[in-house]
Amino acid sequence: MKKDLKIFVKIPFYKPPLTEKEAQAAADVIKSGWMTTGEKTKKFEKKFAEYIGAPYCVMVNSCTDALNLSIAYWKKYKDNNKITTLSIPSLGHISDASAVIWNGLNIKFEDLAPDESFCMAQTNNPSISLHYAGLYNKQPLPIIEDSAHRIMPKSFTSATTCYSFYSNKNLTTGGNGGMIACNSKDEMEWYMKARYLGINLSAIEREKIFKSGGKFWEFESEFLGYKCEPTDIQAAIGLIQLQRLNELNNERLRVAKLYNKFLKRNYDRENWHRYPILINKRDEFMFYMKEMNIHCSIQWLPLHQQKAFKRWSNNQHLPITDWIYNHLVSLPFYPCMKDGQIERVAMAVLNWEKKYGKPPIKNCIKKNS
Repeated sequence: MKKDLKIFVKIPFYKPPLTEKEAQAAADVIKSGWMTTGEKTKKFEKKFAEYIGAPYCVMVNSCTDALNLSIAYWKKYKDNNKITTLSIPSLGHISDASAVIWNGLNIKFEDLAPDESFCMAQTNNPSISLHYAGLYNKQPLPIIEDSAHRIMPKSFTSATTCYSFYSNKNLTTGGNGGMIACNSKDEMEWYMKARYLGINLSAIEREKIFKSGGKFWEFESEFLGYKCEPTDIQAAIGLIQLQRLNELNNERLRVAKLYNKFLKRNYDRENWHRYPILINKRDEFMFYMKEMNIHCSIQWLPLHQQKAFKRWSNNQHLPITDWIYNHLVSLPFYPCMKDGQIERVAMAVLNWEKKYGKPPIKNCIKKNS
C-alpha cells in the first residue's frame, strides 16, 4: 500500500450512480404529458415486488411515508389499537420515531447489541426492526421492517417492509421515493387509497373511465388519508435503477472488500449500504479527514439524545448506543468508487489508528467513555 497521504481531489461521501438511461427515462415521462402516479408507477411496483419476492408493493414518496402509513394500518386493522408502545433502536433514523409519534404511540428506545453490527439488541416488545447499513436485524416481534438500507432479491418476509429510494440508497428514484411491501391485498388497496387522501379512484383510473365514456368525475375520499403519492418520473428512474441493482450491489460489495483488505478488517454485511467503522477521538478524526479532503459522515445522533424526542426518552441512558455513537464514522462509500480512492481513505484511517489506536468493541459494555 502506498504511504503517500498527499491530498488530491476531494473524495465525496457519496456519488449517485445515475446514467444517461435514467435521465432519458425521466425525459420520456415528461414528454408523454403524464407525470403523476400512473402506468410507470404500476409497472415499477410490480417489478419491485417480483425482485424482493413480495405479493404486493405500493410506491409512496419516501420511506418516511411508508413507515407512517404502515404503522397507521397496523394500528387500526391488525392491532385494533391495543398496543400503545413500539420499540425502536435509538441509533435509528428520525423517520422511525416520527412515524410512531404521528400515529399516537409511545416509543421505547432500545440499546444496541454489544458488537459491530450496529443493530438493535434483541427485544421481546413489538418493534420496528431496522436493518442498519444493509445487515438484517431479526427481531421476535417485528411489526414493521425498516429496510431503507437493504434491498435484496427474494428477501421479503411476512412482516410489512418499508424501503427508501433516497439519493444515497442502493436504488434511487432520483432524490426521494419509498415503497411498502405487504402480504395482504386488502392492506395493499388501503395503501393505494391512503397515499392520495383516501380517494377511491386514482387519477389514472379516472383517465381510463374518461376514455371509456363513463362518469370519470364520480370519486370521493372514503377516509382521512395522506398526500404522499409518487410520480411517474420517479418510477421511470426506479425501473432503470432496478435493472441495474444487482450490478450496483456487486459494486458496493467490491468497495467493501477493498476496504476490508486495506484496513485489515473482516466486516460482513448481506447487502452493503455503507461502510461504518469505530474510531478513537471521533470528532478530531472528522476534522482530520476534512483536511485530507475526504468527506466522511456520521449516522446518526441517537434519538434518545435529540431535543425533539426528549419527552419520550425521559433522559434515558443507553450505554452501548452512547459509546458506539461516540466512536462511529461512515467512510465514503458508493458504486464505481475507484480503487485508488478507497486506498487513499484507508491510508488516512490507518495513519490515524497508528497514532491513536483502535477502540475495542468490548469497551462499549463498560461505562460510557
